[in-house]
Parts: sequence; C-alpha cells; structure tokens
Amino acid sequence: MSAIKFVLSNYHGRAVAVRSVLLILAVALPMLGCGDTTPGGEPKKNLSAQGATDSASGTSPVAADSAAAAFTQAPALNDSTTRHTLKVTPKTGDIYRYRLTQKNDKEQNGLRLKQTSVFNFTTKITGINSDGSFTLEMRYDSIRIDQAMPPNPMDSVGKTLHFDSRNKLDPSVPGASDMKALIGQRVNITVQNNGKISDVANVDPIISQMLGAKKDSISPQQRAMLKDAVKLQYYGVVLPELFLQFVPDTGVMLGNSWKRLDTLPIGGLPAASTITYRLAEIRSTQGGAVGSVKVALTATFPKKNMENKVLTAVINDAKVKGGGEALVNLTNGFPVRKSTSIEAALNMTLTAKAGPQKGISQQMSQKENSSTLVELIEYQPGTGAVP
Repeated sequence: MSAIKFVLSNYHGRAVAVRSVLLILAVALPMLGCGDTTPGGEPKKNLSAQGATDSASGTSPVAADSAAAAFTQAPALNDSTTRHTLKVTPKTGDIYRYRLTQKNDKEQNGLRLKQTSVFNFTTKITGINSDGSFTLEMRYDSIRIDQAMPPNPMDSVGKTLHFDSRNKLDPSVPGASDMKALIGQRVNITVQNNGKISDVANVDPIISQMLGAKKDSISPQQRAMLKDAVKLQYYGVVLPELFLQFVPDTGVMLGNSWKRLDTLPIGGLPAASTITYRLAEIRSTQGGAVGSVKVALTATFPKKNMENKVLTAVINDAKVKGGGEALVNLTNGFPVRKSTSIEAALNMTLTAKAGPQKGISQQMSQKENSSTLVELIEYQPGTGAVP
C-alpha cells in the first residue's frame, strides 16, 4: 500500500489490515549494524571495482563475499583488555553510499509471496552535536522492488510486479509514484550516537510531489499523517538497519557478550524477545580496526490468546529465530557490511464472535523467511571541519 493510500484510508476510517504477530521480526530487530574494511581514514573507495554491482536484480554475491573475505584475511588483533564503545562517531563531511537488500518469502494458508527490495542511498554527515548525536543528509539514489506470487489454488496464473526508479514511471505499479518522489530528495536526519533516529526533517518537498494536484486540497491533518508515514516508512525503518543501536555504555572487550530483552505487545499479544550480541573477532584492516559482532534472536509468546469484538485467536504454535554477523568499524561505528536472516512460523485458530460465521473456527498458518544485506558501496572521508 502506498503512503498516500495508507493515510487516506486511516483518515476516513476504512478498515486497515491488522498486521500479524510475526511483526516481532521488525520490532525486535534493531539488533544489527555492519562493518568491513573501508571506513576509517583512507581515501574515497568505490567498492564496485571489487565486485559490488547495482544490477536490477539487486543481487551482488561477489561484493558480499569480497567484503567478508577481506575481513577474514586481515591480521587478527588479540587484545582482550581494550574496551570498544561501538558508538557511532563519524566526522563532519563523511560521505557513505550504501545498498540495502531485503528479501522476504512469506506463505500463508497455501498462498505464497516473494519480494526483493533494493535501496541505494547516500548519506553525508553535516554536523556533530554537543551531546554526541550527529546530523546527516540522506538521499535515495534508486529503489527497486521485485514481487512474485506463484500460481496457487486461488490464482492459476500467479502475478509478478517490478519497479525500478531508474526506469520510466509505470503507473500500473501500486505506489510507484510515491517511491519515485523520493529519488534525489535530500532529507535531514538527526541520529543519536547509538544509531537511533531522533528527528527527520525536510520531507515537505517529497509530500508535495507525492500529492501532485491534490497538494492544495488535502487537509492539514491528512498532510501531517502522510508526513509521519513517509518519515517512518522510508527513513525511520531503513536507516536504523545500519547500526547496532544497543551497546553497553561501558563498552565491550573482545569476547564479551551482552543481551537485550524486550516484551512488546504485538497485535495485542506480548512477545518476549532475546537478542544476544558477542564481539567475536577484531582484525586490523586498511580502514582501521574492525570487529565482528555475532547476533542471535529468539522469541516466545507468553500469552497465547487474543480477543476483540469480532474474533478470538489462539496461538497453537509460534517459532521465531534469527541470526547474523555485523562487521563494525571500531573507529567510527559506521557499517560496511551486515548479513542477517530470520525464520518464523505461526499457527493459530481463529473463531468468529459475530456475524454469519459466529462460532465457526478456522486454522491459519504462516511461515516467513527474511534476510537483510547491507553493503558499503563507496566511502569518502570528511575533514571534520565545522562548515
């Protein structure tokens, strides 16, 4: 659903689909950052020369493999006494260009949907604040979406969808004009030194382009809701993928582990998640010391029942697990590479409480596998000078 349709449907009180309990995957996963061999103090590098490509398919195994291989081949640092803060501490003028690839394979009651999303964007550090937070300018360079629904009992043909912001706009693709409006627009973002976003500004030009001829007729409330949706959907969700976001204030030493525990109400059901981090390795790369942070996620649903005015739901079985590796530059905390994956399975019994189906129960099963890969495509160091 496009941001505009989402806002307008909410504003006019239309039914909005309730997200599944599996949203714990999105909520419980501010667990990673990345890192690799390039950010630090070395000159501008274009990793495309090392195999990173911007293919329409969004796949770049050579780039991912070369980044991991470069870390593995660097000499190990076995200092177990130095504490590393893992805080994000860039310099003014630093420029980072990233590619973020997300793959999702979801199956629900026999219906399957596969999607690959590829976001290429550039960030430039514009200032460092006295509290350690920093400001950056973020610009989307390209967005690609590939979606496929294989043939199934309800559709013998299946469906495919392709969007590439570098091509001519195809109005038949839902939300295409919204995503096209993001390209090239410079948005100002304030980020805390733990990687959490505290402010997103200058989205009005994007809103105006999304609305087009409707920009003068939409109510202030609708415009405000649309701004909030854009800030969250395209910036508040994407940019935090770069950072660990949860590190001990005292720093960590080689071999240290730490945990994050959360109890989050998801769809009315509290979900208890445990995210475990471990600084497993430190190696001396061309860009400085880089640490390998291993990450693991588990989750349980202590409350098995959910109820509202129209139905009751009972969780019969739910499994969520995930893991990955974040290579973090220990000098500035900025990522170069991150690779994570999540597997989830849910089985529920739904029983209608009202209407013609009152008292009738049905089973709902859902499986979801997702992965995220973040790659640094290019880095240009700043001087640190105040403009």
